[in-house]
Amino acid sequence: MEIEVNKDIDRYQESVAMGLTARQLIFSIASVVVGGGIVLLLYKYIGLTGSAYVAIPCVAPIALGGFYSFNGMNFYEYMGKKLHFMFGNKALTYLSTEGEPAIKQLEVEQNEQVKKKGRKAEPETKKLQYERLIAKNVCKPRIVEKIHLGQSERILQICHTQGSIQLDEAEPQENSLLIEGVLDVTILYLTSDDKAPVRSVSRQIPFKCSAQASGITKNSVYQLDTALEQLAALMTGNDTVEIRAAAALDFMILEPVTETVITGVKEEPLDLKALQALPGIAGYIVQEGDSLWDIAKKFHTTMGNIITTNELPGEQIKAGQRLLLVKEVGV
Repeated sequence: MEIEVNKDIDRYQESVAMGLTARQLIFSIASVVVGGGIVLLLYKYIGLTGSAYVAIPCVAPIALGGFYSFNGMNFYEYMGKKLHFMFGNKALTYLSTEGEPAIKQLEVEQNEQVKKKGRKAEPETKKLQYERLIAKNVCKPRIVEKIHLGQSERILQICHTQGSIQLDEAEPQENSLLIEGVLDVTILYLTSDDKAPVRSVSRQIPFKCSAQASGITKNSVYQLDTALEQLAALMTGNDTVEIRAAAALDFMILEPVTETVITGVKEEPLDLKALQALPGIAGYIVQEGDSLWDIAKKFHTTMGNIITTNELPGEQIKAGQRLLLVKEVGV
């Protein structure tokens, strides 16, 4: 026996009245009730035309909720994602260490210019919070499950299969992220029943996967994007279908970080008494945690002067190193 299947069979929906599905019928009735109620309430005050203008914006979202569909999403799901992408996405700031030498050199130059004016430079700082990327990975679980359709009549053909991935929970573990979710799958098929030859069934198939995420902690922030790469339904018996799917779970792990950054330089008059109290030439033993910048600031000299006087190969110093420091006074 040969059965011709309409090319638009995947768009098939069972109607309950007047060619409308149950959802469309419910939202149509709700639209009429809300619209009619607004017109009846406002008719006496602003007239028929005015009350109709008020009713239309109220009724339109209700009607769209029943009839609008985009990529398997109804109107409310689509608008929710649209608004989330427009206003809910948070900008990510990443810390780069590539420009640190240039920034430090700029700070030194600014400080030396201020000293030449006979003033003191104090950096202005503030705490900056940002999220640092610590891991990025893709988890691709394979989902295989046999489901029973509960169909007494013989199944002739599977016409269409569609599905989506829904995440239930993502739990950080030691150097990994445990992801749990379900595969929502809908199967459209033909039966030997002449009264209802086209039928559909929906099932939820749970799955889990553990993805490597080195450095993840309980305080980490993660972002997950889901996609269904493959989906197939194979008949394995009179009323049994095997679902085979491959999901792609793309995620980023971010770590909240707080750092002190320099936002500007404040100029203040020099304390001449304190400056005069400093020795013109001094010896200093580098302590743990010292930097050339800190030493130059403490003894009122410059990093360039310290490097030249002590014939240093660069800005790197180590604890226990002896330095000769010569005070500089700008004129």
